[in-house]
Amino acid sequence: MTSNSKTSFWGRIRSRLAKKIRRLRQSGRKPAAPLPIIDGWEQSSALFMLSTGRSGTDTAHRLYSLSAQILALHEPAPRLAQERKQAFLGVHSDPARFESIFRTNRAGLVSTAVQQSKAYVETSARMTFFAPVIERVMPNARFLFLHRHPADVVRSGMRRGWYVDHVDDRDRIVPAPDSVAGQAWSGWSQFEKICWYWDAYNRFALDWIDSLAPEQVARVLTLGSNDLFHADERTSAALFGLVDRQPPPAEVVAECLGTKHNAQHGGDFPQIKAWSAHERRILWSTVGETAARLGYEQ
Repeated sequence: MTSNSKTSFWGRIRSRLAKKIRRLRQSGRKPAAPLPIIDGWEQSSALFMLSTGRSGTDTAHRLYSLSAQILALHEPAPRLAQERKQAFLGVHSDPARFESIFRTNRAGLVSTAVQQSKAYVETSARMTFFAPVIERVMPNARFLFLHRHPADVVRSGMRRGWYVDHVDDRDRIVPAPDSVAGQAWSGWSQFEKICWYWDAYNRFALDWIDSLAPEQVARVLTLGSNDLFHADERTSAALFGLVDRQPPPAEVVAECLGTKHNAQHGGDFPQIKAWSAHERRILWSTVGETAARLGYEQ
């Protein structure tokens, strides 16, 4: 093991221990009192995120937090981690169950924003698979579909140890056991699983958007992560206009975007230009169709 590999390995271990300690401390706290729910919260123009994660969701949170007219939360409690995994497999077959989960866990937060005359914005990628029920519960809800090049997300997942030893792996989505991917899952490498992960998230988001009536599509803004990281005034106006708010001054937005948020530091895995031909074939054979729909080319 090289010196850099050792540093990366121990960096990952420290990060995971810190996460576990934080969650243990949180689990020992008394449950928070339920937030009051107001009549008509469902009519709010709240914003929810569709994303794989590792695509700028934290940056989006910090950007929306610049406005005093927005209640922006990144991963509010409850985090709905297991529920996200379950929704991926069951939101279409049992929508009533996931509508109930959404109402129970987000009505109070949205109500809080409404009472404060603020727009509610949640940038957690865990709400992705709740989009079909959110759309029905909240007819004025807005959605930001934030996507990133598949190779960048796969690299980030490899460096973080997804599907191997990451603290959140028990809550990470997996294919239905009776699907083609589910039948092959146990024999797949970590790399293959993360390629599937990128495709599953983005295919779900694209298929759901395609299912919307033409008049509803305006409720969704689709944005590549690079466009977010280098947002110009037009992009900033679109992001804040999605929740009917004026964007902050351009210099304030530029200062926020000039700072890297939630950047990856540990773990070793090369950029796509250094991948083997075999790795490239696996990536594009897995994500090719979905990637093409988003404008990503081999």
